Parts: sequence; structure tokens; C-alpha cells
Amino acid sequence: MVWQLWSSSRGWAAWIGPRLPVPSHTVFLATGPCRRPQRATTSAVKRSQGRGRGQSSNGSSQGRRSRSNGSGDSGKSRRSADAVAVLGFGQAVRQGQWQQQEQADSGTDAERTSSSREGSRQTPSAGSSLSSDVEEGEDDWEEALAELSDLEVAELLGQDRAPPDTLEGADEAVERRLAWALGQFSFQLDAFQVKAVRHLLAGRSVVVCAPTGAGKTAIAEAAAIHYLDQGQRIIYTTPLKALSNQKLQELRGRFGHDNVGLQTGDASINIDSPVVVMTTEILRNVLYRVDDNGSTAADRMQDVALVVLDEVHYLGDPGRGSVWEEVIINCPPHIRLLAMSATVRNPEDLGGWISQVHSECDTVTTTFRPVPLTWHHGSAAAAAGGGGGGMRLLPLLDARKRGINPALLPPAKRFGEGDTASEDDWGRWDGPPAAQSRGNRGPPWRRGGSGSSSGGGGGSAGGMRLRTLEELVGSLPGGEEGEEEGDWHKQPRFKRVPPLESAVSKLAARKMLPAIWFIFSRRDCDLSAQQLDTQGVTLTSPDEQAAIREEVEALRADQPEAVKEPALGPLLKGAAAHHAGCLPAWKSLIERLFQKGLVKVVFATETLAAGINMPARTTIISTLSRRRDGGIVLLQHNELLQMAGRAGRRGYDTEGHCVILQSKWEDAEVAWGIIKKGPEALRSQFSAGYGMVLNLLFTRGMAEARAFLDRSFSRYLVVVCEECRFQAGWGSGGGQMVADLSGAGQRRRQKEIADLEARAQAILDDVAQKSGAGVEQGADMWAKYQKALGRLREEKRAAKVLRAQLAEERGFIAETVLAKLKLPWVVGLDLSASNIDDSSYRLAAVAVRRLPPTSGGWGEPASFLCLGADNTLHKVESRHISGILEEAWTGPAEDAEGAALPVLRLADDMRRSAWKELSGGVECAPGSALTALVAARLPPAERLTPVAPREEGRQALQEQRRRVKVEIDGIKADRQFMKAAKKFSKQTTEAHVLLDRAAALREVIEQQLGGGWKAFEDLTAILQEAGAFTVRGGEEGVEFHSLGQVAREVSGANELWLALVLTHDALQTLGPPQLAGVLSSVVAPEAISRPTVWTAYPATQAVVGAVEALDGEREALLGLQLRAGLDIPVAVDLRMAGVVEAWASGCNWSEVMMDCNIDEGDMARLLTRTLDLLKQVARCGYLLPAMRQSARTAARAMDRAPISDLVA
Repeated sequence: MVWQLWSSSRGWAAWIGPRLPVPSHTVFLATGPCRRPQRATTSAVKRSQGRGRGQSSNGSSQGRRSRSNGSGDSGKSRRSADAVAVLGFGQAVRQGQWQQQEQADSGTDAERTSSSREGSRQTPSAGSSLSSDVEEGEDDWEEALAELSDLEVAELLGQDRAPPDTLEGADEAVERRLAWALGQFSFQLDAFQVKAVRHLLAGRSVVVCAPTGAGKTAIAEAAAIHYLDQGQRIIYTTPLKALSNQKLQELRGRFGHDNVGLQTGDASINIDSPVVVMTTEILRNVLYRVDDNGSTAADRMQDVALVVLDEVHYLGDPGRGSVWEEVIINCPPHIRLLAMSATVRNPEDLGGWISQVHSECDTVTTTFRPVPLTWHHGSAAAAAGGGGGGMRLLPLLDARKRGINPALLPPAKRFGEGDTASEDDWGRWDGPPAAQSRGNRGPPWRRGGSGSSSGGGGGSAGGMRLRTLEELVGSLPGGEEGEEEGDWHKQPRFKRVPPLESAVSKLAARKMLPAIWFIFSRRDCDLSAQQLDTQGVTLTSPDEQAAIREEVEALRADQPEAVKEPALGPLLKGAAAHHAGCLPAWKSLIERLFQKGLVKVVFATETLAAGINMPARTTIISTLSRRRDGGIVLLQHNELLQMAGRAGRRGYDTEGHCVILQSKWEDAEVAWGIIKKGPEALRSQFSAGYGMVLNLLFTRGMAEARAFLDRSFSRYLVVVCEECRFQAGWGSGGGQMVADLSGAGQRRRQKEIADLEARAQAILDDVAQKSGAGVEQGADMWAKYQKALGRLREEKRAAKVLRAQLAEERGFIAETVLAKLKLPWVVGLDLSASNIDDSSYRLAAVAVRRLPPTSGGWGEPASFLCLGADNTLHKVESRHISGILEEAWTGPAEDAEGAALPVLRLADDMRRSAWKELSGGVECAPGSALTALVAARLPPAERLTPVAPREEGRQALQEQRRRVKVEIDGIKADRQFMKAAKKFSKQTTEAHVLLDRAAALREVIEQQLGGGWKAFEDLTAILQEAGAFTVRGGEEGVEFHSLGQVAREVSGANELWLALVLTHDALQTLGPPQLAGVLSSVVAPEAISRPTVWTAYPATQAVVGAVEALDGEREALLGLQLRAGLDIPVAVDLRMAGVVEAWASGCNWSEVMMDCNIDEGDMARLLTRTLDLLKQVARCGYLLPAMRQSARTAARAMDRAPISDLVA
């Protein structure tokens, strides 16, 4: 039985019955109670009646392909199937099973939910005429309500969808060993864990892809139990030192203290033990090392049976991913690999690659979570008086867990706005178009219906429309959905953000603590914990507070410097912050207290999601966007799932919770958009660096080195994966490149390139004929022109790289100068950040404020609030500052501070929406009448002193510009082609578009197939010119010199630069503290990127003199890299060298931190990086003995609490 509602201007009522009277040409379809009917044309129904219930539409895929091809309605969704889903129809209707109402009513749930994700987004062929009825404006919200497939639901909620194990019972010996290993656990392992262990014991390598918190470590422990019983060793690698320390403690708890060792850059403990935990970079170095007696890694690791690569999805990290590929390629083939990854889209590709380059490998994937995950959305609850109340917590997903909860959508998106309906849609949405044309706007259930219909069809349709029961209830006076909810959705986003204390209290009342609250800002983490303390929120009992005090006092007795006194108040009440700005010992304390249940809420940055064992009952995501190098971007699906996956404690919770909060920038629909995208593919980030080149050429010849590069994961994705797909007949996948899943395929792309070039050539042949030239001449002319264009593009690209590098260098100079001046100060702005040596593009402005970093400050360039001479407010980065006034400026007031007050007041009072984003990271907003007075008094731009990068760089840019001009002049000189191109510009433009697409595809192939080798050759040339080695005997022989040996022994962002520093004469006679100071200036750009750093400890003259002596080597290396088009950091930062000298000379932690303005964690990182480099120097046998002794002395002096290793 179906509930059908009929509403008119005279009132509303509900009938329970089989059918409503409707116009003769219209049929309404509905399934389930209280569904909004869907109108289909009679012809569509007749076409649908010819298909059986289980049949799907052939037109579905055609409809989807037509959209992707961009023809006709490109970008406009014509999927009435999704519109039906919005209105409550079953899955069967969306798949094109359009039938009469009695058939739809009797359909089973299985039939309505069996479609996959692709099927759920198809357009029914029988509904093709329906598709044309859907309004163009519906695409945005229909896409938001597209439902998930069974597999996606399983991945989202942590349900098990793994296939059966084909090896189960195949080998009795394996089953006996498996049973014995599993019997050593006090609990029963899950099916995917047993499957992975079985495959390992069968002698295969295994890739395990499972959600965060699924229990992947148990697989490694079970395999280790077996191999240790066989007298063999295990190496367990992690991407982070902190994670290595944690795994050390976990494995010691299972295998015993003396049976587990640790090897990181900071510590080497019991490295000959049966189980050794190390960072992946350490294992990479071990595999490359060749001993003096000629023994290789394969010789030294004969007793190693298993290498565990934890968090192997770091292979996709742009900065470090190459390390994982080098380890897998170099690992001796007798060793089994266990690669454990969080959920990615293409784990089979990783397993296939390992099978090709290392040993036979199986892939075990699962969406299973031992503790199911429930998703919520939190927002401010509307109070009766219109102000903010507590927190409203609603499910993020609908009842079937396949779509977004409609209650989270604005009413217009839930039920559909009628003001965009076409004339043919009035029966579906809200009455005839005549009513709409008279200005009746707003949701359907709030419009007047007194007018008569002029729409087609007789009957009783005039002035009437259909409503759902939810609409009718919401339209009643005082109805929750009608008033409160509608008004709430009209509020600006910042008013919907729930108050912090209300949110925490709500979670506590619903027994959803302990919780990890993810905030992408260190400062906001600290402030949030302090705010709870200020608001008087107490989450701990007196006994729990006593236990917290006991732990704090134990830390104070051991490391008093590590106790963060301002954080003790919130900590005793159960709230704490955890981020990279905290000392390691303090973070360890927070982790222990959280694991014991004493800390209830931890405000943490995203680094806590990277494998650290801190499971919670609930995770809270404060915002769905964060700042990256390219600006503010949304979180990826994998990132969101990894943070959400920390929720749910095995053995404690029956379900975990993830709460996505309403933020100032994102609604629930944004969260749904991230979720429904599905996991991102694991992409190779393989790239050559100085360290790789040195290690490969030390152990291999040039031919072998090239063969090594050809075995990379990126090469596999390009050639092998797509070859398999092509042979399987997968085709192009509807025009979407397979790079989204597993890299772009060489064979398919070559075919696409050929097709594009053939189409372009046909156009050009026609152009050549019409211009008076023959076909062959036209082809030759076009080929010549294309070569010239290719050279021009390369020269322009090189110029662009040069400009960007010089702008960054100019920005560093501007930061340094402005850090010594007191704002406000007059500067010149280059808003494009590209006019390096042209002052005519400079805009005079006054910098009135240094803006706080939006992501905590670490790794973010300095930004300034400026008022330009054009009376426009600008938010710019330091690279946009191209000039600085040498003398002080007062403006229209008595001093600069008074002149800047109107600017500051305007900026503080200005709404965020008033700022407009420009290209290049600049924001602008209009000034006021008061600021116009200030702008009018700014000095002319000609009076400003230019901020110029080094002369060599500017000369290189001028030379590059000259090359660009030569290429342009050469192209213009070809008058014959220019005449044809102008005469037939439309055709040539079309050809250019096709050829540009072909060139882009070809560039991808060249980059992935040959780009790695080109970079390798460029690095080899630089190393040879710098004197690291000599390539002799053609391509095979390589003779290493002392510089190359030192560069091979050290590790860092730029090994060649480190070697040049360590072998320079200026460093050989430095004392231990001074040597530490110089080395800190080399590692400081990696460890501390904050521009606003100051300290009361200046560097000594010996340190300054040594750094100045290095400037020639630095400039020469920069020049070599610039000519090769390589962007590898060659930086020096002296700002903190004096502090490091003081620490190496014996100053205590309090004295050091009292006289600088960086976070404790940043200081610890700088000192730790310097200490690590000192230890490398002390171990390097190719350096002079005096320097090695100084390094040992400095390392001993620096290696003390609170930066000394915590686990030694």
C-alpha cells in the first residue's frame, strides 16, 4: 500500500489508496511509504514496460558517455535517476527499471539496492525523455545525493567485504605452522589477518590494504613468531621516528626487551637483535652499503626472513616516496616483504609491481574494522531567542547508509526549488509555470497555489501540487522543519559552527569520549585546550586528576624541561594539545595519559593520524580544508578516512564515531563530496636525487643504473598495468585517464596521441591547400612550426622556473629586512611576483601588519597586510615585496603608527567575503575614505630601494628571456605559415587545441618513461662538474673522489651541498660549538621554516666567517642546478646558529628557550637535526680526523635532555 498525498490551495489531505486521479497523459510512480511521486511521460512508460525487472538500460552508459564527451549538455547533469533518488525512489528505479506502480511497489529490497556505484549513476534509457525534462540547475544537488555502492558502504562503515582465501587448506604443512603461530595469541585473529599470515608462511610476499585501526600489526607479529621460531630475523620499518619508538615498545612487550632493537638517525640500540625496528631511510642506506671487504646487503642479510614496510602508502609522498621504491627494488629476493597500507584505490597494482621487481606477491584487501564506524555531523543548535545554543548532532548518512542525510541539506535542496523548473516539469515539482512566472518563489510547500494552471493537460491539475508528508508537517505553523530548520540553514556558516564547550559537553553526555579533535593549526590546538579550562569544563574525576599529577611529577623528576607548565591546567581537567610544537617527552606523556583514559580530549594536528597508537572512541574533524603549498585545498578521501579511523577501541568500544563539524567554510555536503569520491590511488613519486645517483653509481654502472630506474613503480604503472587493461579490452574508460587509478598507459595514450594528431593534420592539410601550398608542403611547414613552438615552450618554462626561484630569494631578503624594521613601513609590491628587475610594475604600499600564519606557522611564508597607493588593501606574501623605503615614513599623522590605524581598523572590521582572491596568493579588498588619505601620502615607487636577488640569477633570467625572444622572432619570420594561420585562424586554432592535447599526453609519457633518466643524467653531470666523481671509459666506469664519498655517506635534502660544506677548508679548524653552529645553519631551512624567528643569541664571528666563506660554493652549485632546471634546496639560515652554539656550549633548556620565540618542538627538531648531522660527520671516514673529533665532542655536549633519545 502506498501513501499518496494531494495538496491544493484550499488545503491538504492524505489518502490511503492505490491510485490518485491524474491527467490522462501522466503516470506517477512511487515506491515505499511517503514517497514523492515521479512523473514520466506515457511514451517513456510504454518503452519501460517492454523490459523485465532484472534488465538494465543500454542507454544508461550511452547517457553517461555523452556527458563525458562534452557534447550538448556538457557539465549539466541530465540524470533524472538521481533526481528520483532525491525524492525517495528505490535503487531499481535509478537503474532504469521504470515500471508501473504496482510492479515498483512489489519490488524487493535486494532489487532496489543491488546496483554498484557506476550503475547508480547511470541514466535510464527508457527515461531519456525524462532526462531532457530535468532542470539544468539540478546537477549540483542531485550529485550530492548520488548513492554509494555496497563496497563503498562497507569501506565507509568498516564492514567486511573480503573475498575468500584461495590458499586455505591447499598446503597441510602451511596450515600446521599457521595454527601454531595463531595459537600464540590470546585472541582470535580476523579473517583478513589469517589470510595474510597464511600467504606469508607459504613463502609469498604480501600487500595488506586495510582501514586504519583494523589490526595490521598483528599480521607482522604472527609472521614474526613463525620466523623467529625458525631462527631467522625480522626488520620492521616505519616512516617516522616517533612511530619507530612506539613500535619498539610494542614489540618488546611481545617478544621481550632483549629481542628487539632500534636503529634510527637518533639512536642505535641492540641492532643485532632478532627483531630490529628502523626508519625506512635507514634500511635504504643499509641496502646500498658495500663493506670494505666487498660484501653487499644480500650477504649481510642472509638470516633476515621478513621485512615489514609499515605505512607503505607513504610511497605516494612527494618528498619521500622514492625511499620505499628503492627499498623494494634493492631488497634481496630471499626476503619476504609485508607491505601494510591504509586504504588506497589500487593495492593490486602495488602487489603486481612487487611480484615483478622482487618476488611473488599476493594482495590482501579488506574494508573490515573490528569496531564499526558511525559518521555524524555537528553544528550549532538554534536557540529560541535566535542566538546559538548547544551542538546539534545528526547522522551524516541516511538510514540506508548510502547517501547523505537529507536533514543536513537546506530545504530547497531536500525538496527542490520550483523557480528553475521548465514548463514540462510542473507535474513533478510544484504546479504550473504560470504560478512561477508571477513571482511565486521559494520552496514548494511555501508557495501560494491560488492561480489556475495553464499547463498542458486537463483534469484537476490546476492550482494543485504534490507534497510529501515531511513537507506538509514542516509547513505547519511552528513546525520544526518549517521554521527552525529553515531559518537555521539561512544563517551564515560562521553562526552554524558549534561552540567548543557545548560540543565537548554534548560528546561527554552521549558517552562519546575519549576523543581526538583534529585541528590543522598548532596555535588553535593550544588555544582550544586553554578555552576549555577557561570555560570551566572539567572532564576528569578527583582520582583521575591525582593520577595525572602523578604522571606529570614523574616526568618533572626525569625531565623538568619537558613539562609544559601553561598546559597543566587543561591537562588536569582532561584536555590536552598534541602537535609538532611540543617536546617529544611531553607528547609521550599525553599519549600515555590518553591510552590510560585519563585525558578525555586531545586537540591534535593531522600528524597524529599517521600511525601513532592513540585509539579513541570518537574523532572530530574541525574543518575539511587545510593549507598546502598550492594554497587552501580540501582534504583527500584517504586523509579523512585515516583521521576518522582512529575512532573505535578494540576491546573497549562497540562502535567508533567520527563527527565532522560545521566550519566557517564547509557544510555537510562538502564532507559527503569527499566521502563519495572514494579512496585515491597510490601514485609513484619516484624521482632521482643526489643520494640515489651516488649510491647507484657506486654499486652499479650507468647501464645498470638505467635498468634500476626502469624497475620503478611509476614505470610499472605506465607500461605493465595499462598493457593488461588494454589486452583485457577495457578501452579508454569513457575518456577518463587511468592515471586516476593506476597511472596512464603507454599504449592507450599513444593511440590517443595518434588520433589527435591525425585530426589536427587533416585540418592543417586543408589550411595548406587553401593557402596555396600543397599538402606535403603544408605538412613540412607545420612540422617546422611545431618544432619552433616546442623550443619556445621549453624556453618559457625555464624562464618561469627562474622567475619563481628568484622571487623566493627576493622574498627571503625582504623578510630578513622587515624583521629588523618596525611596522608600519613603506614597501613596493610586485603583485604578480614575476617582475624581478622591472620597477615600472611596482606599487607603493605601506605594510601595516605581519599576518599570523593560518596553518600554525611552520612551513608557511611570511604574509603582510598592506595598503597600496591605489587605496586597496592587499594580503601578500614576502615574495611579492620588490622594494623597501630606506627612511622612516609618517604619512598624514605624526607617526607611522597613527597613519596605519585607519588601515588596521578597516581590516579588522571587514567581513571575510569582502576579500577577493587574486592569482599568485594575493587577496585584495577596497579601501575607505580614511585609508584614501593614507594612500595619497605614500611616496612614489621610484623612491623605494629595490629588493633584488643575486646578480647571477638576474643575468641568467635576462639570458633566458633573450632565448625566448629569439624563438619568437624565428616563428614570426616564417611569413608563409603566418599568412596561412591568419587566414584560417579558426581551423588552425582547432588544430592547435588538438595538438596541445597530444603534446600534453606525450609529455606525460616522456616524463614517466624517460623523464627519470633525464634527471639522472642532469644530476650526474652536476656531480661530475662539482668534482664528486669522474665518468671514464664511456658510460660504464665511474671513479669516486673524496667529495663524492662524503656525499654518499651523509643524508639530507641536498647531499652534494652537505659534502661541499663538510669538505670546505673554513670548517676544518672550528671548535665543537662553532662546528655545531655552522651545521645548524645548513639544516635550519629544513627544520624551521618560520620567517618570524628571532633570538637573543647572535652567531659568533667564527661561525659567520665560515658561512660567508661557503657563499662561493653555494653560488656555484645554484648556478649548475639552475642551468639544469633542477630545484633542489641550497639554503643557509644563520638566525638560530647562535642558539645552537649556546646549547653545544652547555646552556640549559630554560636559558635557550627564554631568549627565542620558536616553539619547543621546533627548537628540539633543530637541535636533533644538527645532532644527527654531527653524528654522521663523526662516522664518515672520508673526512679529516680533526673535524670528526670536533663533531664527536659537539655531539656529546648536545645529546642531553630534553632532546636526548627517549628510549635509550
